[in-house]
Amino acid sequence: MQDERIREDAEQLLRVARDRRVVDGVGDMEVDLSAAAEHRGLEPGSPHLEALLDFMEVAGWVEASSSDAMSNPVRRVTARGLEVINEG
Repeated sequence: MQDERIREDAEQLLRVARDRRVVDGVGDMEVDLSAAAEHRGLEPGSPHLEALLDFMEVAGWVEASSSDAMSNPVRRVTARGLEVINEG
């Protein structure tokens, strides 16, 4: 049940990040997951947000968009991430 909730929350966060990309003008399929999280009411650095980010990276939905991945909240959406966005 916990894993299902993490997956659902991660899908929602990825969709919000994609929608905000259009608003904020981030290039290509790069998304600011931190801004999307704040938009959804999640605290930066919260354990739940960290779990969502870890899940998305392990699942192959997003990848770091720069070599400074730890401090950069912008991620590139992978082909698998696009499939997830389009499924919902």
